[in-house]
Amino acid sequence: MVYYTALSGRVFGPLKDANSMVESKFEKNDTVGKASYLVVPMIGIIFITLGLLYYTGDGDLRRGSGSFSVLWAVVTSYLILILMLLKDNVFSSKEVLTHSIKGIKNLVPAVMVLVLSFAFGDAVKAFGTGTYVSGLMSSEVSLLWIAPLLFITAGIMAFATGTSWGTFAILFPIALPIALQTGIEPAFLLAAVLGGGVFGDHASPISDSTIVASIASGCDHIEHVKTQLPYCLAIALVSLVLYVVVGSVII
Repeated sequence: MVYYTALSGRVFGPLKDANSMVESKFEKNDTVGKASYLVVPMIGIIFITLGLLYYTGDGDLRRGSGSFSVLWAVVTSYLILILMLLKDNVFSSKEVLTHSIKGIKNLVPAVMVLVLSFAFGDAVKAFGTGTYVSGLMSSEVSLLWIAPLLFITAGIMAFATGTSWGTFAILFPIALPIALQTGIEPAFLLAAVLGGGVFGDHASPISDSTIVASIASGCDHIEHVKTQLPYCLAIALVSLVLYVVVGSVII
């Protein structure tokens, strides 16, 4: 769907009206930049993060401090970018400070939404919403409908809690025993859980991936949720049909 939309330029749903809104807010800038202003900081973030993970983990990347590593990688790369801009006389020191403060102001509302979404998601998980939803699913159904049912359950759980990984942790232990009991290919049922979890996570307004996507694109968060939801639902419907088709072949 992403490739089709990018190549054809055809959109549907609220996205039709959102395009003009984005274009009207776009600020034209005649400043000619260099690709290095983007590439160098990005490469810096990657390698500095890996280096700090290795350092804080005593030689084991898996044991390193992710929050510490990412924080200082971003700060260091930001300082590298400032030095590059000052060296090439793109901005003066005063302009760098002005743009930095403006950028912080633009990010504060988005970060507040992100923090509040984490709090709301934790509250939903604390009430056992995911476990409750998974408990509604019964294995006493036709084998053909087990994969679609897992997909729907995972989608609802991820949408309600804002996390796909939490959904996987709850449903994997349910899907595997069902596969062993019924003789269905385990990979098929695990794929249904993975697909449903990713679908719900990306459609959820309290998901960190949804919020970060709206922050990165400079799009209003609610507008982003509204414009992407029809696409998520359309692909989810196609996926459900394909799960039934594939299930009828392999079961």
